[in-house]
Amino acid sequence: MARQIKRSPSIALLLVSSSYVTLAYHTHPFSNTVETLVLTLSAAVLSNIIHDHDTQERVTPARMSFLLGVLFAVGVFTRITFVLFGFPFGVMFLYLNWKVIRPGHRSWIKCVRNFAFACLPLALGIGIMSFVAIVVDSIFFEKLLLFNKTNGAPILFLELFNPKTWAHLGVKGSITVTMVNNLVYNMDSANLAQHGLHPRFFHLFLNYPVLFGNLAYLATKTMIQKARLGEWTSQSKLVTALTYAGISGIGLLSVMPHQEARFLTPLILPLVITLSGRISRLGRNFWPLWLLYNGVMAIVFGVIHQARLVPAMDLIQHQSLGFQHWKHHIYDGGNYTTHVVFYKTYMPPYHLFGYSSKMSQVRGTALQISDWRQLERSELLEALRREPQVDQSILRKAQEMNDKQVAVFKRDGISYHRTILVAPSTVDFSDEPFYETRESFAPHGNFDHMDIILQRPWSSYHMNVFYI
Repeated sequence: MARQIKRSPSIALLLVSSSYVTLAYHTHPFSNTVETLVLTLSAAVLSNIIHDHDTQERVTPARMSFLLGVLFAVGVFTRITFVLFGFPFGVMFLYLNWKVIRPGHRSWIKCVRNFAFACLPLALGIGIMSFVAIVVDSIFFEKLLLFNKTNGAPILFLELFNPKTWAHLGVKGSITVTMVNNLVYNMDSANLAQHGLHPRFFHLFLNYPVLFGNLAYLATKTMIQKARLGEWTSQSKLVTALTYAGISGIGLLSVMPHQEARFLTPLILPLVITLSGRISRLGRNFWPLWLLYNGVMAIVFGVIHQARLVPAMDLIQHQSLGFQHWKHHIYDGGNYTTHVVFYKTYMPPYHLFGYSSKMSQVRGTALQISDWRQLERSELLEALRREPQVDQSILRKAQEMNDKQVAVFKRDGISYHRTILVAPSTVDFSDEPFYETRESFAPHGNFDHMDIILQRPWSSYHMNVFYI
């Protein structure tokens, strides 16, 4: 893409590879990472379409239109916000084909018909991929069940590729459209309040410059200069599409009341491609600050921010699910349940605990996971008091023996229960009886409580695991 608009590919690659957005955010399995990748692929396809239109006055080849439609559908079903970034790409596609068709036809009916045929592969790509996504999501979330009509047995996904099973394929249940569910969920302010509400300027004045540093400053300065000169389009159609993709993305996302920095990570594509030429001319006036800023932020967000959750989860997993292999454990046929409560911290994916429902049946162990970050501290403590309470003195004696792999459960008949609280050190529990038996993991930075971090910086960078 950089070569097509006569920009330096090496500058673009260096910008992407040195950005902490790539190093810290795009190395995590966020849906925003997939959104950025799909947006980049869509831009690459659009780049080829633009090049084809510039060299030959013809409608877009069907295979390219279809591929663009498939990517649009994948992007939307990955994150509904993809529409905000990808919309200008769709407008550019329609403009290019209309520009080819309109001059050759004086009849509006014939013109509209030919335009519709030119856009048909795009619509087919969107429709077919959307259908596949809906079916896969419905099966994954167990809303739609595929079964063998002959014996009623469920049909595995891989069996669908065997034509012999098609004659006996039965379907029951309902479909789930995750894109619609996502939209409905995010339109409810009560749902968004659980994740945190922000002022409308949060993206533009905080998240945007924090993510991109002096690159954001350069982009803003360039845009203001272009606006003063009345230059609303570029000589390059790709630059125009990318520019408006960035403006559309950050502008419409700023309307939303919940604004996390990672929502803006797809902006790295339009910023890098459109500004790489200007950066190559700036040279030393740009690179030192860029490299210093991204180096520091890569450490902050790649090493400290929300860190040490995985080691904490590994400890909990080993204590809760693996303790039956310990030397001093005698299996008595009882059921052992651990309730893990996450509070004021990032909620990790459940699969990282390595727990399956079969484990509960085979080994008599169970793991319950709750996200109580929306509770006030007093509400949390009240809820914890209703949970099974273990004897802290027994737990303290075990820890004094340097036996960290200890799991103390409260017995209830043949069942055993315990509760674990995972919370950052920015939440003070020092006056609670369970405080002394905690496990601490460092470094862990929770920047949602910056006021507390500034007050006591050296004691606020821990992730604590409390045994209730």
